Amino acid sequence: MADPTAAITSIIHTHFTTYQSENVPSKRSSSSTAAALSPSSLRTAAALRDELTQYSLTAGLTDLSLDADEQPFDVNYVITKAILHVIDCAMCALHDNKEAWESSRSILELACALASTSSSGELGMAVIHRAIDYVTAVKDIVRMEAVDMLAFCVG
Repeated sequence: MADPTAAITSIIHTHFTTYQSENVPSKRSSSSTAAALSPSSLRTAAALRDELTQYSLTAGLTDLSLDADEQPFDVNYVITKAILHVIDCAMCALHDNKEAWESSRSILELACALASTSSSGELGMAVIHRAIDYVTAVKDIVRMEAVDMLAFCVG
């Protein structure tokens, strides 16, 4: 069997790349507040969640291991770490280049859609905690997107 961590990361990367290239968020105005998650982000999050579930089932991944010597494989942990990495990359792009806003915004919206519709509380809490970490960033654009992330997650 292929490395499940690499396979899960690849599935996530594929969905985020496709969503990013197909969706351009509306321009930010100075008086705008965070809107609700877009229907396209919710559809993509559902498709990603379904594909991850299908992969986990067909690969026989469970949180329990029958072999005493083998460590259990925690699918939710791998998914959470991959999503947090995607968020970090988007925020880093924003920090380095304000022109990357549209691209980063679509990535952050999809991450929040996945977190807010996930049955795993672990992913939702991890995304919220990461957004809180970015609220104290030096750059205004990063702080604004972190606040929007929080609004997406709880709104």
